[in-house]
Amino acid sequence: MLFPGGLMRVGGRHLRGSKVLPLLQRRLALAVGSSRFSRQVVVLLGVLAALLLLNLLFYLFGGISIEFVTDDPLPDLPSLWRGDAQPPPRGRQCAAWLAEVDPTGAGSEQRDWQRQPVVVAAGESRRVGGCAVGCLFTRSPPDHDACDAAVVAPPADAAAAAGGDEASSAAGGAGGAEAGGLGGQAMPGVAAEVGAACAYQVVWQRSAREAVVMPNASRVVAMTSSLSSDVPLGQPSWRDHAFMDPPTPKHASPPIVAILSHPCSSLQLKLDFIAEVSRQGVPVHPLGSCLPASDAHHATPLAAQQRLCGHRFALLFEELAPLHAMSPHFWAALACGTVPIVVAKGSIAMFAPADNAFLQVGRGDEVRQVVEWVGYLLRSQRAYSEMTRWKADVPSDAFLALLDLPIVSPHCRLCLHLATKHLVAWDESSTRKVCRCWDEATNTTLYHLYVRERGTFPFLSFFLNASELTMAHLMRAIYRLYHGLAYRPLWHGHRPDALSAGGATQVRVFRVYPLESSQEMVLHGSGAFRRDRQLQDYIEATPCPRLEVILV
Repeated sequence: MLFPGGLMRVGGRHLRGSKVLPLLQRRLALAVGSSRFSRQVVVLLGVLAALLLLNLLFYLFGGISIEFVTDDPLPDLPSLWRGDAQPPPRGRQCAAWLAEVDPTGAGSEQRDWQRQPVVVAAGESRRVGGCAVGCLFTRSPPDHDACDAAVVAPPADAAAAAGGDEASSAAGGAGGAEAGGLGGQAMPGVAAEVGAACAYQVVWQRSAREAVVMPNASRVVAMTSSLSSDVPLGQPSWRDHAFMDPPTPKHASPPIVAILSHPCSSLQLKLDFIAEVSRQGVPVHPLGSCLPASDAHHATPLAAQQRLCGHRFALLFEELAPLHAMSPHFWAALACGTVPIVVAKGSIAMFAPADNAFLQVGRGDEVRQVVEWVGYLLRSQRAYSEMTRWKADVPSDAFLALLDLPIVSPHCRLCLHLATKHLVAWDESSTRKVCRCWDEATNTTLYHLYVRERGTFPFLSFFLNASELTMAHLMRAIYRLYHGLAYRPLWHGHRPDALSAGGATQVRVFRVYPLESSQEMVLHGSGAFRRDRQLQDYIEATPCPRLEVILV
């Protein structure tokens, strides 16, 4: 063992460096001549001799001793901090210091959104009330520099597709009121020269059947009936449908009504499917505007929605693949307690209030399954009642979140989206980066995070340390934050009384996700945080995280 001052303990004696080398050489020679030592031992002893010689040289010429073992603590090196976390000034606590050096997270630091509202150039003039940010639609912006976005007409092919879309023609009963008096039609746009001077271009298009293709797509905000768009339109709402009312009486015959409304593509295939179901023993009543006007079964989309409520089942053909939106007939059937039988390629479970609230089949070869299911449900009233049991209980959290979305009008949601884009751009270009702190007392990093409810704009702040970067801790921290403020979510006062239990509601944290995530990815995809690792990677990669939460 090596001691300070170049001393070494060998064979029970303390020897200085000058006596170590001769003794080591004699023992090394004996080792070489002995059959008990292998060649590897000789090499090891040679290395040890070199180290001892090095220690002796340091002792003789520099007065420096090398110590391999020490009880002194390691210095606080910046490389030991997690990420770019900095320690607070001496005598300060991390949380208080972070709140002081980064007080700008509320979202109003870049611009006073009430005094300087979001200005959208459009074919109508209106100031949107009750919005979390000032929101002004005008035919002529005060000046081009103040124009945040302009509503432009979609390309001709997409506009043509929208014109014959069932989602547009039937929007009066499924989202027409939500569109703010637009009657389900696209908001009229402005002249191209006006729109070109604005920061963003808005494509307001109710159809989700054609992709919106515009030049400079990074500056385009899409508003369609698809949940994948930037600002979804025409989604079902509590105001438009009495989803929680008991099922209406089912006396109409036959038990299945098939809706054949626009678009009328593949009409013959649909008629063949209906004929095959009837041939196998379950009569079907076709109804809709795709049938000849002289036919007794011809009906407008709104009339078809009203008449399907008297039947036990509604056979619906959903055209989108993959499915990003459902036809108004699907929502009408759920509202009146008629079980939808949906013929579609993509799964519709994401739109349903419960897993057993609908039947779904593919095309053609699954007719026998439809007949068997319907036959069983017609024989068992108990089994049929189970499919509408969600009306007496509580729908799924995803269904609640979907129906809560239109509580904030599309005009306001557009302004919120534009204000958020400006805020994110400001965050990326600013020097506001001090949002984490190395806490020496706990030997961990403390993170400063911001969160807001979907449909609002101001942010609330909270803290998590490195050991709490898990989904369980995140959800608990956000719940405690809102619960401690006696916070009322946006849906308070908008849901049916059957869900509010006389006003007594228990708020739950349903989804937490980064800003600007599409609602389709948040509700049914990977847009929301679901795994601990996903959350940790995002927090580490984002200097000052801003999150959004859906409360149900």
